Amino acid sequence: MIDPIHGSISLPQWLIRIKDEPPIRRTINIKQLGLKAWVDFPGAIHTRYLHSLGTMHLAAKLTDLLIKKEERRSYRRSGLLENLRNNKNSLMAASFFHDIGHGPFSHVLDYVLEKEFHTTHEKITCEIVKQFKDDLVRESIPVDHVNNIIRGEHDYPYLADIVNGPLDVDKVDYILRDSYHVGLKYSFDLDHFLDQITILGEGDELGTFELGLEKDLSAIACATVFLLLWTTMYDIVYCIQNSRIAEKMLEKAILIAIQTNKNLKEQIRNLKKYQSLDEWSLMRELQQTKGFPEEIVSRIRRNDLYHMIYDEEISGAKEEGEISFGGLQVKPTHRFYDELQKRPDEVAEELSRKLNEGREQEYDVICDIVERRVPEQVHLAEKNEQTGEPFLLSERSDVVYALEQERIHLKLYVHPERVKDGRRRKNKILGTIKELLEAW
Repeated sequence: MIDPIHGSISLPQWLIRIKDEPPIRRTINIKQLGLKAWVDFPGAIHTRYLHSLGTMHLAAKLTDLLIKKEERRSYRRSGLLENLRNNKNSLMAASFFHDIGHGPFSHVLDYVLEKEFHTTHEKITCEIVKQFKDDLVRESIPVDHVNNIIRGEHDYPYLADIVNGPLDVDKVDYILRDSYHVGLKYSFDLDHFLDQITILGEGDELGTFELGLEKDLSAIACATVFLLLWTTMYDIVYCIQNSRIAEKMLEKAILIAIQTNKNLKEQIRNLKKYQSLDEWSLMRELQQTKGFPEEIVSRIRRNDLYHMIYDEEISGAKEEGEISFGGLQVKPTHRFYDELQKRPDEVAEELSRKLNEGREQEYDVICDIVERRVPEQVHLAEKNEQTGEPFLLSERSDVVYALEQERIHLKLYVHPERVKDGRRRKNKILGTIKELLEAW
């Protein structure tokens, strides 16, 4: 198979047998970047299926590199080489399946699944993987190993880190793929970067080993560039204003629609039916749901989106004490901080619901909380002489240290027909938010 990012990709036998099954074919009808192709980046029409193939390809490539590194070591770590060889197929399967549970328009359905159905796309992914147990076992691929890698809960953390870790192949593929399709001509030496990744650990306890970086300046530089690209993509692509607004509009339309559209609710709730729910069928169901859902689909189709009337970083939002926004000093409750840490989307929804009390419709105003994505900690193959622990990448890279500083933005989007009223009442809206936070 030919891929625009990685060139020729060889499909393993188990995938050749199942690639035309409905749960897998569905991912061809789910765009990797969701509504961004409708709004901001017309070239972003690549799919979850392509991303899954690319991630699988990189998992095999990185595993082979790690095997060769261990083979060249003068002192081999007991069991590690055999473990890598035995788990290569499981890593490839986990990489291919890791996103199969995503709903239409990728992350749009995430909050709906959590709030209304008490599940996540990761849990759905693991349930779908179980359906292919016979095909995987035939190739000596244990399904529980695959799901543990996807969840990042494998007995050997370095295996899970390859697919679900600070420098995993999932991130590598979507950064390269997404930047290419949105038209950002980033230059990044993939092979050199992968060659800087190594397995850190000593002795025979493989359960204590982790994926990290080689101990040289080249590894630090490569990882720094990669993480800078990663955070930049969130700033200028994944959280770009108009697409973000469209996604929040669609999320609210789904929340409203499942209250009256029993067919849509069942399509999301029932695992078998969920596996046929793609972007076309979701939009059709919403368009057939009179009122707000139908209106929102129509607005998104003609790019008539809500207007942003407020966007500001909330200073000190991760530490208990006073925060400031819109010129207001606010001292939120302890519960607010707890909820903000654990469920920022739930906080945004609660604020939206309160702000719309007494208005013409439930979502005249949409509150959105956007957290800046920060890198997870990455260890180097270099130990601190004082502590005996591996150095963190952020201790050797000022850029990565700066990227790890968290930021959170509060944004307000207003229905196009209520923009003038929203702007006129912005200070009153902010005052209401202040009251809500201090009484949370």
